[in-house]
Amino acid sequence: MSFNKRPPANCLAILGTGSDVGKNVVVTALCRIFSNLGIGVAPFKGQNMSNNSFVTLHGGKMGRTRVVQAEAARVPLQMDMNPVLLKPCVDFAILEGVMGLFDGASGGGPGSSAHFAKLLQIAVLLVVDAHACSRSAGAIALGCEQYDPQIRKVGVIFNRVAGHEHFRELHEAVMERCSTEVLGWLPKRTELRLPGCQLGLVSVLEQGLSSGYLEVLTSTIRNHVRITRLIGLAGSIPQDEYSLHGATERKARIGVARDGAFCFYYEDNLRLLVEACAEIVPFSLLEGSSLPVNPDGWPLFRRWISWGVCHTPGG
Repeated sequence: MSFNKRPPANCLAILGTGSDVGKNVVVTALCRIFSNLGIGVAPFKGQNMSNNSFVTLHGGKMGRTRVVQAEAARVPLQMDMNPVLLKPCVDFAILEGVMGLFDGASGGGPGSSAHFAKLLQIAVLLVVDAHACSRSAGAIALGCEQYDPQIRKVGVIFNRVAGHEHFRELHEAVMERCSTEVLGWLPKRTELRLPGCQLGLVSVLEQGLSSGYLEVLTSTIRNHVRITRLIGLAGSIPQDEYSLHGATERKARIGVARDGAFCFYYEDNLRLLVEACAEIVPFSLLEGSSLPVNPDGWPLFRRWISWGVCHTPGG
């Protein structure tokens, strides 16, 4: 495996104080605004804690909100956008955090969005849900700022704000005690919520956003958030491109069931196997096609058949 350095890409992590505070909406709006400004942008998220999934044309499965954000950024869907590999060549990468910024195996430790942002020294924009609170939001921002001072928190945005007077109180509360800049706010409007379904899978035919949604969302963000300042505060990190090469002989034959029942595969995983000189042998369980002839690891074939994949390392 070789590692090739690409030019640094500007990077901004959108992290929140918890789930459902508005991270998805902010990322979606920024993707479309940056795209409108001529900036090549792509959304990323390491893991989706949801049953809401989207099935791509190639049978891959990724988070529903990543599909919406890719549509907003005007970039094609790539499975890399869910596991954060930072491989697509873009000018600006916007990463969405999972749950609250310090939620992980332990507070701020491995597995948390904060830990990931600290390792890569990514600029962090904090999203705080200001619904049903005012000056207490300042204490929340201060706590996040001081919990781990090594994290580059460059700004805060308040979501579900009642109006200008409410935002004034929030702004004052943060500026009195915090060094983090207040970059703006989103009004409390039901039409700003991302459309979605209640659990289950979303097919490729259902990926479109409602007419005018992105226009309303981006217009609202432009009117309430200091976009130019936000872009200026974002830092840059190098993009690593991983490639597998060197071996030329086929190392394994891997039988993969590909039909209407077995279609949820990460396409990049299969691509990497091919690059590592494995041969992918597709077959269908529904159409009664014959099983792969002598695939490597045949003794364990029956054990793996229920998962749609048959393979034993080594062969």
